Amino acid sequence: ELYNIDTEFTCNLKDSGDGKDHFALFTVGFSINTESEVYNKGEGVTNLDNKKTIIKDQINSIVSNYTMEEFKADGNYAVKQEILKVMQGLFGSDFIVGVSFPSVNAQ
Repeated sequence: ELYNIDTEFTCNLKDSGDGKDHFALFTVGFSINTESEVYNKGEGVTNLDNKKTIIKDQINSIVSNYTMEEFKADGNYAVKQEILKVMQGLFGSDFIVGVSFPSVNAQ
């Protein structure tokens, strides 16, 4: 199952030393394991909805630590993996099994 964050993110990216300001504009979706015990107790999506502000803040913090080159590398793989790790830690569960950027642009 997919859970989409209903916000379009605009994050300043870390200075790459090229003298230009860079930013990323993207949306985020989570792949949810509906077989997870936490999810099936009804805690999954409810927790996601209740913690949207924290989720958004964490995603902004993570993305802003990447330069444009790092952010774009390997289809944003490292960024997505870091977001996944932080989200699984935030919820103390692995019911979030993947992170996707349905739309993404970095300049």
